[in-house]
Amino acid sequence: MTHVKSKLIHSALAVTMVMISVFILSCASSPATGDITVTSSVAFGHTHQITILSSDISTPPAQKVITSTANGSGPHTHTVTLIDQDYARISGGQPVTVTSSVTAGHTHDFIISRTAQSTGGGGGGYGGY
Repeated sequence: MTHVKSKLIHSALAVTMVMISVFILSCASSPATGDITVTSSVAFGHTHQITILSSDISTPPAQKVITSTANGSGPHTHTVTLIDQDYARISGGQPVTVTSSVTAGHTHDFIISRTAQSTGGGGGGYGGY
């Protein structure tokens, strides 16, 4: 009976280790391969979103201006500018904070990182209140 219990425990541990490995690999590979969408800080009751293309992270442009239209507010846009050093930091796993252009008397902050991936993990900062 002890031998049977030992085999069951080893089998259960092996299955658990495989499941953990699959979970870790799926979490680790997702941010490295996809675009990153980030939601800004709230200013005057609304936010904006920007998307950082995975191709820009892997092959950074010297400079890129990204335009965003308001979510839940009167139609207006803001721009943010990222430079090659910003892309290098994002690629290396470091967060990058950028402030948008001033439009209608306010700005928005965007915190860009691989963990922001597709969930709009931005925000923070005062956003020009």
